[in-house]
Amino acid sequence: MIRKITDVSAALERLSTDPIGNIYPIALLQGYPQDDAFYRAFESENGIMVYAGGTAYLSGRFDKEELDSFLSMLGAQEIIVPDDNGNKHILVYQGKKQISTAVSATEGQLSEIWQLLCQNFSNMPNLADFVQAKTAQRLYLGGRTGIVIEEGRIVSTASILVQSDTHALLGAVATHPEHRKRGHAGNILHMLIGELLNNEKTPMILCDNPVAIHLYKGMGFEEYGKMTVKPYVFQ
Repeated sequence: MIRKITDVSAALERLSTDPIGNIYPIALLQGYPQDDAFYRAFESENGIMVYAGGTAYLSGRFDKEELDSFLSMLGAQEIIVPDDNGNKHILVYQGKKQISTAVSATEGQLSEIWQLLCQNFSNMPNLADFVQAKTAQRLYLGGRTGIVIEEGRIVSTASILVQSDTHALLGAVATHPEHRKRGHAGNILHMLIGELLNNEKTPMILCDNPVAIHLYKGMGFEEYGKMTVKPYVFQ
């Protein structure tokens, strides 16, 4: 039976057996109090689910029929779960801090960053939602965005997407086509990695691009496992 989580500490203890694979639900549980209107955390005998913004972050096992009915009621659009056969590789940083000349983005640069991301990703939210998400992040959700500027415009960007007490997920990596293969993205990632290491957090990346995976490994990331990230199709 799926029920609302009432003991967050106990749920976090269950999730802590895999702090890397469970980065999303851990960060959400650490970042939101139970009395928050956003709070959507549930458990079954063998699984834990945190629901946020149309995405169900799962850990463990749920009865498929019951889960379908429950997520249909919530209106879930996407599912993310640790999975040995998943479509995303989990890469964990094992290197050292590196010198970086990238800079942190300001709120006034978010529109330009959004435009650059739209050139690289097809599933971007509209500008208003993007700005709201970046400026109203709550504890543990999101983090610093780094940029490289050339000739007065932003040509590359990357961000800390979500973080727990011990780990942080990097992503939203994008570089303008005319400025690729110059090390800009790596430069930004090194800035963000340095900040996380200073805060004793281990950086992570999710990736399904073989070329990018090779580049990340060259930076000091190592393969950890896989994660399934996909639209949720109700049976």
